[in-house]
This record gives sequence, C-alpha cells and structure tokens, in this order.
Amino acid sequence: MSISNEDSKKSRIAKAAMELFAAKGFEATSVQEIVNRAEVNKAMLFYYFQSKEKLFSYLLREYFNVFTKEIKEAISPENAPDKNLRNIMDIIVRQRTHQNRFAMEKIAAELKESSSEIAGYIDEELGKFVKVVAGEIRRGIDAMMFREINEELTAMSMIGVMAIFSRVEKKNGPYDDDEIRKFLENFYLEGIRL
Repeated sequence: MSISNEDSKKSRIAKAAMELFAAKGFEATSVQEIVNRAEVNKAMLFYYFQSKEKLFSYLLREYFNVFTKEIKEAISPENAPDKNLRNIMDIIVRQRTHQNRFAMEKIAAELKESSSEIAGYIDEELGKFVKVVAGEIRRGIDAMMFREINEELTAMSMIGVMAIFSRVEKKNGPYDDDEIRKFLENFYLEGIRL
C-alpha cells in the first residue's frame, strides 16, 4: 500500500467525519456511518484515530493549526500594531463563515462538558490567540499609538464579540464582511487609539 493511498484514506475518514458531525452532531453520528461515507472499514478508522473522540480531537487540532498558521502569517514585527490587528480581524471575519468552523463549534460545545481533554485544548488554543492579540495591543500602547488598557481583556472581548456574531448569524442570516470589519475596526482600533 502506498503512502499516498494511506494519506487518502485518512483524509477520507476525516472529511466524512466532519460532514457527518456537522450535519448530525457528534453523539448522533456512528462510527459505521463515518466508515461507510469514507468507503473504508472500521479497522482503518481505528488504525488512524483509535476512537471517535480521538478522530474529533484530530479534526479540532487541524482546524486550529490552519487558524494559527493564518494568524502567524498575518503578523509582522515590521508592521505597525494597528496593521497587524487589522490583519487578524480580517482572518476572524473570514473564519466566521468557514463551514468547518460551525461544525467545530457545534461539536466542541457538545463535547466540552464531557471531555476535559477537549475543553483544555480549546482553552489552550484560545489562550494562544488572546496572547497574540494582547501582544499587538501592548506594542501599540508602548509605541504610544494606543491608550493604556487591559490588553488581555480587550483581546478576550474580541473573541466574545465574534462568537456572538456567529450565533446571531446562524439565526438571522449573515452580515456583510465589510460591515463586520468596519465595526471591529471602529470598536476596537478607534476605541483604544490615543
């Protein structure tokens, strides 16, 4: 069996699981449904992931890896802090409509209560994001571009605002990306500028 065939099977399992978890939820999706959709046997799923919970952990890690990579690429020490924050806001605005984000939120909410490993991982990843945003705010304060504020609380509130947008959009339909971007810039950047 070639490596590419192995990678393809693992990808098919992950893709099938994501689609089913998004449509039905974690608990309502059976391992049999996943393997049927991926066109592999159960042994192959267990070979790669050991359990349905570990399969979800893999999907969650992949999601955060992509998000973290985008954030790292958007930030440069040569940029002014407000430019880096605008870049981060652009990524947040794009991510909120990414189909996997809704699935990940849904499943994470479902599992967070029952899995301390998943809850800990989500908290750890969000903590990394808060640290990056808070660091850019601190750079702006030190450069006398932003007023003195609690940068960590400001960064956490940015996550909270986007979570609220996502929930409202699920109910009322999507907002325009430019409208949200302008709101974030006015609310955060203008709100903290000297």
